[in-house]
Amino acid sequence: MTNKWTFVLAEYVIHGHLEEEEDFNYLAMMEKISTVPAQSRVIDQKDSQGRVNRSVMIENITRGENVWLMEYVQVDGVDNVEVWNPRVGYTTESIDLPGQVAKRGWLLIDPRKRRIYHSRSKNKIPLSEMMNYLEEVARGQYKQGLTIDYTPAIDESFMQSILAYDIIRKVNITISEPNYDWADANDLKAQAQPSDASRVGVEYEAAPGGTLNHTAGVLPSLEEELNKETPSVSGIKAEVRNEGDSGTTTLNDRNSRKKRIVSTSVSGIGVDLLRVAEKIIKKGE
Repeated sequence: MTNKWTFVLAEYVIHGHLEEEEDFNYLAMMEKISTVPAQSRVIDQKDSQGRVNRSVMIENITRGENVWLMEYVQVDGVDNVEVWNPRVGYTTESIDLPGQVAKRGWLLIDPRKRRIYHSRSKNKIPLSEMMNYLEEVARGQYKQGLTIDYTPAIDESFMQSILAYDIIRKVNITISEPNYDWADANDLKAQAQPSDASRVGVEYEAAPGGTLNHTAGVLPSLEEELNKETPSVSGIKAEVRNEGDSGTTTLNDRNSRKKRIVSTSVSGIGVDLLRVAEKIIKKGE
């Protein structure tokens, strides 16, 4: 009997930004990174004594039809890093480092749709760290300053659930700095860059006893933003209630983030997983 390997792929929107350049080519970024030898896709972190105590490599980059699979390996500990030394061509397989020393992680990137897919349950390296490593490796391929951010893909129906309430007392919005052109966020964007802020937040609160306008202002603008192919909203929280309710209800986007369920007999990562995941992603488009 074949064992099924089932996991959740969480969907994110990627935001790349170059200094003094509005348009960013995500496919070109992936192609640039893939041409870098694996031994050069290594990021070292040092301890307080200046010794390298963590080394991370983007070990494999595999291109599918539209989606790319990036496989990471992270080795912790001064002695282990010295033994591994990926810059001379060693891999974790060749020296057989134990699992508690060598951690693995992987993510899927669709540069065409500007999407990242990540399974938290099947990764030993957090997504935030993998994206930081990706940014650092990518920076070496650009003369201008490069920043990469990502935001959760929020289902468009979340705004409908907010607007269904009679009274919307307050809404808090967090926005990613790169790539957004939402009119209500322009002033925030202008302040974000000189402040070295990757994300900015804003709160709208109705007058006492009132409600935010359902059909004009921030709420329809926010709904329009979520319906874009690459929205830059990274978080939404709203306080709402209906007429006659004794108190308010807090709605959070965390339960409305897009996910894909993958169920396969593939037992590990690699080309087979890329093919399976790509079919699931394409089916959900």
